[in-house]
Amino acid sequence: MRRLLLALPLALVLLASPLSAAAQPWPTAPASDAAGQMSELFWFTLVLAGIVFVLVEGLLIYSSLRFRRRSALPTVEPPQIHGNTRLEVMWASVPALILVGLFGITVTRLGELSQIPTDPKVMHISVTGRQFSWEFGYGNSGVKTTNDLHLPVGQQVVFDVTAVDVIHAFWVPDLWGQIDANPGRVNHITYTPNQAGEFRGVCAMLCGAGHSGMLFRVTTVSAGDFQAWLQQQAGGAPAAAAPVPKPGAPPPPAPTPAVPAPAAAPGAQPPVQPAASPAPGGPVPANPPVPATGGGDPAQGAALIQQKGCGGCHTIPGIPGANGTVGPNLAGVASRPRIAGGAVPNNGPDDLKRWIMNPPALKPGTIMPNLGLTDEQATHIVAYLETLK
Repeated sequence: MRRLLLALPLALVLLASPLSAAAQPWPTAPASDAAGQMSELFWFTLVLAGIVFVLVEGLLIYSSLRFRRRSALPTVEPPQIHGNTRLEVMWASVPALILVGLFGITVTRLGELSQIPTDPKVMHISVTGRQFSWEFGYGNSGVKTTNDLHLPVGQQVVFDVTAVDVIHAFWVPDLWGQIDANPGRVNHITYTPNQAGEFRGVCAMLCGAGHSGMLFRVTTVSAGDFQAWLQQQAGGAPAAAAPVPKPGAPPPPAPTPAVPAPAAAPGAQPPVQPAASPAPGGPVPANPPVPATGGGDPAQGAALIQQKGCGGCHTIPGIPGANGTVGPNLAGVASRPRIAGGAVPNNGPDDLKRWIMNPPALKPGTIMPNLGLTDEQATHIVAYLETLK
């Protein structure tokens, strides 16, 4: 009975050992072709290791019981034997052959997964890691998002992964293994999502004090829904049908070209340069948003964003000239669960308002300044930002 009680904790540990793998969804429900291949290799290795484990432990238990001491030790030395050469060769060669086989299968699969397509029709998404957020650029569309990655189901995607400050690691467990994001170097991975859903992405490399908050969301949708989303993000709002001109009416004036904001010097905080207020009858932000409830006017918020020079640091859909790259792209900011590089939760307009009114108070050390916004101004700006979903 005593031996049984001593063996019980060991048995529990052995039974619980597979639970760490079961806690991760990718071995049982891979969401891409690459994750499926890794899942097959994982289960093959696990089953093979389980068979070896059962055989070895079974022989140990059998030998312990079969040859246990049943009487007092003999007074004379028992005859000495050399052993069994055949068994010794077998238990040395069989594990070696198993390891060689696993090595060959693993190298073959990794070789298949590392093949990057050269077809120009394959979609490329740039992935840029920075402390402590991820920025994604969608090919030549000009669309960029922060901490929110959208992918089409059934379409192969190549990710061009890099970093701007320290080494990060880009990882979406359900879709692929991790890959380093190195400053000054671009690494590539590719896979094809095969099911729609939302998945969790992380930085898998300790990169600083805010590492634990460097998370992002991956949404996979049908190819049609992805194209519709991409067009919406490119325009800042759902595209509306163009009005049909009346016969004899003069053609509409050409849109005023946006002037890019000057780039900030490396390591320097860009100055906040207020822009001139739109003159009556002058150009207005592209795709003016529909007024929303909650006390704020999105149209006034768009004008304030221009006046405060927010576009010098951020790319903001619907705001002419707002194409800065110092801060994160604000496309879809209203849908992000966290903002400020993951340092501030975003559970609604109140959280956005607290952040833009006094960023240094919520994230010490941030380069985003306190613009001295009044409560009313912040309410209008948040009303516009809430339209960016």
